Amino acid sequence: MKRFICPAIFGLVMAVGLAACSKGADRTDRAGGGDGTDFRPPTNETRADFAAGIAKRFARLDRNNDGLLQADEMAGPRARRFKAFDTNGDGEVTLAEFTKGSLATFDRNDTNHDGTLTSDERRAARRAHAVPVGGDNTTG
Repeated sequence: MKRFICPAIFGLVMAVGLAACSKGADRTDRAGGGDGTDFRPPTNETRADFAAGIAKRFARLDRNNDGLLQADEMAGPRARRFKAFDTNGDGEVTLAEFTKGSLATFDRNDTNHDGTLTSDERRAARRAHAVPVGGDNTTG
């Protein structure tokens, strides 16, 4: 009987303790921005790693799989980026234009020009390019 009671009590104590620790923690708190904690683990991305993922990002945005990005595929917050990336003004962004624009964005956000984009640099870039509430940031 003692063999059964000790593990059962231990399991119960662990379950109650685990529940108490997780109480009040919701997804937004862990992802940052829920209650002001804004914790995100630090991440660094080199220019080479960023460049290696550009084609994959392009393919994910290219919803109709025609090898080009049209304005409707980069709508919303990406609309301003679409206009900047469409360097020849034909209304479509090629993979070459997307690559050139993406790397230029990386270089602009890498404020200390060490070839690595840090969490702090990303955060600063997001703040600098944030659309004000009720504002339209597609003209800049």
